[in-house]
Amino acid sequence: MARLTGQWLSKLMCSKSNLSVSFNISLRFKTTKTYDVKEIIQLNYDNYNLYGPKLNRKSKKSEEKSEYHTSSEVESHKQSEKLVKLTKSKASNKQTVTVKSDKNSEVSNKNNEKKGNKQSKVPFQRKIDPAIDYILTYPMVRSDTEVDNSLLVQSAGRLIPSVTRIISETMSDLSKFYLERWKKKMISELGAEGFKKLQEETFRNGSNLHANIQHYLSGIPETELDIYKDNIGHWDSIRKVLQEVKEAVAIEEAVKHEDLCYQGKFDCLAVYKDRLCLVDWKTSKKTKPTIKDTFDNPIQVAAYIGAINNSQLLQDKRMDQITNGAIVIAYPDGQPAHVHIMDQKLCEENWKLWLERLHMYWKKVREIK
Repeated sequence: MARLTGQWLSKLMCSKSNLSVSFNISLRFKTTKTYDVKEIIQLNYDNYNLYGPKLNRKSKKSEEKSEYHTSSEVESHKQSEKLVKLTKSKASNKQTVTVKSDKNSEVSNKNNEKKGNKQSKVPFQRKIDPAIDYILTYPMVRSDTEVDNSLLVQSAGRLIPSVTRIISETMSDLSKFYLERWKKKMISELGAEGFKKLQEETFRNGSNLHANIQHYLSGIPETELDIYKDNIGHWDSIRKVLQEVKEAVAIEEAVKHEDLCYQGKFDCLAVYKDRLCLVDWKTSKKTKPTIKDTFDNPIQVAAYIGAINNSQLLQDKRMDQITNGAIVIAYPDGQPAHVHIMDQKLCEENWKLWLERLHMYWKKVREIK
């Protein structure tokens, strides 16, 4: 032990004694100091006796437990190089621990979010857009309030969107899922060409049924109507409802909402059960005994009512504001049609839903452009 100590000290004494040597020793809870050559020799001698055996161990675990940290600028000193490596390894270990703690904090934050921690939740806030936010508060009945719809007119261009298009493009993800699932099911059963043919037949039968309803309400006798074979059941289903319609004010007319910038063609505006209603004729293979079964049809009716109230049609027909609607569901097997009456309260509720969909549509248009 004495011989090793002497060799080690002799190597230190071989360095230039007339130059000031800077040697930094950092101990836990102590600041870094600068020593001269004599103090360095004494400190190294004492530190070697204290920590030398620990530094010579090959186990990494024992090196991590050592509390001795030192760095030297004298490259020739082998022991100082070992101590520098030890310091670097400890620093890297500390960084690794920090990263793990950050990951643990991220995991804890995610767990808090799953548990419903109020601090981690961010409340939903609608983005304020004064250029189109007036849509959300527009009344269903005619209003004398003037609005600036120049941005909507500019966004729409020459093609003003229809009610059906807006409803289709703002459909919920769940509705889209069911629609796509139904399409895949029909294609798997009928094939691509068979499904296309089914769509064409459905459109043709629907056009024929609406045309016959229009002719009947216009005064043409039922015996003179050209009803397709596939529509006989539908006609039998709605015959009684048609007989209760006392006056047809407007049938299959186009209407446009100037302020909200949308358009469409409604089925019928008539007096049904002593009230002026916007009547929407629908067909379905499934029975729909409640209005909830009609999905977006009430929103469509409310959209047409608001457009009629804002159009020139009321003045031309000398009518009051429209506040009622009716959805008539005809069935191919001839069973009596379901009639869902929408009073003013229900129309107002669906009008608000329509404004939400309309606002969503124009917001998407603005983001695209």
